[in-house]
Amino acid sequence: TNKLVSFTNGSCTDNVMVTFASNMALICNDYSGHIGQSNNFNVLPNDPATLLSIVPGETHDPGTQTGKSGNISAQNAGVQFNINIYLTDDWFNLIDTVNHLIDVIPSDQFISQSQIQLSNGSFTFPFTFRTAGTQRIYFNDITNPSIKSDTSSSIPVYAGAYS
Repeated sequence: TNKLVSFTNGSCTDNVMVTFASNMALICNDYSGHIGQSNNFNVLPNDPATLLSIVPGETHDPGTQTGKSGNISAQNAGVQFNINIYLTDDWFNLIDTVNHLIDVIPSDQFISQSQIQLSNGSFTFPFTFRTAGTQRIYFNDITNPSIKSDTSSSIPVYAGAYS
């Protein structure tokens, strides 16, 4: 984001809040042909804080307030699709140094609760709803219950083909 700052004798001291963990540089532009750039620096994720689920149609968008973007894709009952779960900091940056055990609780009454093991802070797993309607999946960190749980976005599930 752009921020207006004032320089005195060619120098400026100011605070910057960075929410996206990445390698980056600061750029200064006075819009009259003078541009300066800092050396690159690494912004690391903060402490593990919350789980984040990404369902079909969504994209992981770290550094943002929701951690995801996109529009949920409807699914058909009986048809498998993938779900991603991430352990993140408060700004949804992946914490890739942990392998927590996660409880997976579907709203679909015909699917049993299960557990998954994160690998490097994430896990992608196949999932199949059995019941048409609006469904969700609830995720709880068993290894560290102080990690904020997550509820997936509402997923429209249509009746599958009769077999």
